[in-house]
Amino acid sequence: SIDANSTFIKIIIEKYGLSLIKIDDNGCGIYKKEFLLLLNGNATSKIFSIFDIRESNFYGRYGNALSIISSISKIKLISKPRKQKFAWSISIDEYGYYISPDLYNNGTSVSIFDLYYNLPYKNMFILKKFNNYYEIGKIFKIFLLCCTNIEFYIDYGNRIYFYSSCFDIIGIEKRLIR
Repeated sequence: SIDANSTFIKIIIEKYGLSLIKIDDNGCGIYKKEFLLLLNGNATSKIFSIFDIRESNFYGRYGNALSIISSISKIKLISKPRKQKFAWSISIDEYGYYISPDLYNNGTSVSIFDLYYNLPYKNMFILKKFNNYYEIGKIFKIFLLCCTNIEFYIDYGNRIYFYSSCFDIIGIEKRLIR
């Protein structure tokens, strides 16, 4: 979402991220023809030449996130770039993937369901749910400090937080205090 030049990001976390992690943005979106790249590790649509690697200022490791997460959860991604007439979605589960037309405004929505559903030692991760809560909170704080030009709406553990964009030190301090 941050790499996609979003100005608004909505994050919903249910049951410590074990049931649902959903991220919606109003960024540039992902074209349907690039959906299959999401399934492959080390694949991204952000690099067009070898020079883009040195000049890159994007987050993450070149498209690994969704391919790794899809091995331990179910995923639905809906995206609509501004130049595409309508949105497309890809659903990924234990049976494979399905691409279909969908409804969405410009941007992308990623929903991660049933985290660790297919692991035999799933209960080990469930027991660490309070640690998940703490770790997710730390990640939120980092993004709030680094991405002050983005508005964040966060529904986390039935607590709702809204952080408007800010461009001065006073606004950043207000983000820290909350």
